[in-house]
Amino acid sequence: MPKLREINFSDNAFGPIGAERLSPLIAGNRNLEVIRVNNNGLGSIGGTIVAKALCELANSDQPVRLHTFVAGRNRLENKGATALAHAFTQLKTLRLIAMPQNGIHYIGIGKLAEAFVSNPGLQVIDLNDNTFTSKGGKNMAKAIASLKTLKRINFGDCLARKAGGKALIEALTGGHELLEDLDLSYNELKPANAEQLIEALKTLTGLKQINVLGNEMSNKGVKKIKAALASGVQYTAPDEDDEDDQSCDDDDDDEEEEESEAEPEEEEQEEEEAAEESVPASAVKPSATAEVEVLTGQVAALNVSAP
Repeated sequence: MPKLREINFSDNAFGPIGAERLSPLIAGNRNLEVIRVNNNGLGSIGGTIVAKALCELANSDQPVRLHTFVAGRNRLENKGATALAHAFTQLKTLRLIAMPQNGIHYIGIGKLAEAFVSNPGLQVIDLNDNTFTSKGGKNMAKAIASLKTLKRINFGDCLARKAGGKALIEALTGGHELLEDLDLSYNELKPANAEQLIEALKTLTGLKQINVLGNEMSNKGVKKIKAALASGVQYTAPDEDDEDDQSCDDDDDDEEEEESEAEPEEEEQEEEEAAEESVPASAVKPSATAEVEVLTGQVAALNVSAP
C-alpha cells in the first residue's frame, strides 16, 4: 500500500493478537504519517509488539514520514511504554505523541522523556492520567526544557506533586514562546507552585489556554495566576471563594516532607516490577480517546471503526 498515509484502528478490542496482525502493515509502509491505536486493549505485550514494528519501520532504507502516534487507554504500563520509547528514539520524526490513561509510572515516564528528546520537532505531548510522581516529573522536565517547538502539553491528572511540578514549571520558563495549551490539572500542586507558574507565564507569550483545576494552590495563588495571564487566555481553575488560605500554606512544607518519605517505597516497588517484566522490543516475536490534530494532510487513510 504505497499510498497509505494513516492507520486508525481505534476503539477495536483486538489486543496483542491484533497487534501481531497489524505489525506488518506498520513495518512495511514507509509513507505512513499517522498511526492511531487508541483504546485497543493492547496491554504491555501488545504495546511491545507495536514497538517492534515501529523499530523495523525506523530502520528501513527509506526516509520515515511518521509524525503522529496515538495509543491512549491501552494499559501499556511501564513495560509497553519503555518498548515504545525505544522505538521513538529510533524514529526521530514524531511531532505528536498521545498516550493518555495507560498506567505508566515514573520508570516508563523517564524512558519516554529520554525518547522525546530524540524527536526535536515534537509539538504535542499528551500523557494525561498517568502517574509521574515527583521523580517522573523531574525526569520529564529535563526533556521539556530542550523541546522548544512544543505547542500543547497535557500532563493533567499525572500526580507530579510539588517537587515534580516545580521542575516542570521551571523547564517551561524561557524559550517556549510557541506553547499555546498547558494542562497541569490534578497534580497536587501547592501554593509555591502557583508562584513559580506566575514567573513562567511572563515568558509563555504564545499561551492561549491553561488548566490548573484540581490542585492545592490556594485561592490566593489561583487569583494571582489569573491576574498574571495576558488578556484572551482561556483559564480553567477552581472557583474562587472567601475561605481562608492560611491552612493550605501552613501545611505545604509538611506535605512536601511526607511526599519525600513516601516516594522511596514507591520507587523500590516499581523497580522490582520493572526488573521482573522488562523485555526489549527486539525480543518479541509475532506468534483513545485522545482528540488530537493531524499536523499535515493525508493522501490516503485506513480507518477501521468499531460498530
